[in-house]
Amino acid sequence: MMISNSNHIHSITNVYMNSIDKSVVKNDAAGETSNAGDEILLSSESQEFSSYLNKLRDMPEVRTGIVDNYRDLINNNKYRINTDELSEKILNGSLL
Repeated sequence: MMISNSNHIHSITNVYMNSIDKSVVKNDAAGETSNAGDEILLSSESQEFSSYLNKLRDMPEVRTGIVDNYRDLINNNKYRINTDELSEKILNGSLL
């Protein structure tokens, strides 16, 4: 999996973290932060999402080894595309 724009991850993270942060309430009169006493229970789906999100954060934005490999192949005129395989994947919708 390649991530082309980490801004999308940051946006998702911000929305996710803001939804979790509802247990902290600002006291308007004193300007202090206090605990509202609410409890947040995360669903298993939310916990799984959090796990995937942490894995995405740990991944490099660009996998330089792969990029360097293809750059070398292209520069040395050795990069070849199997057009039959590519067209079959396009027709079957399995190009991902």
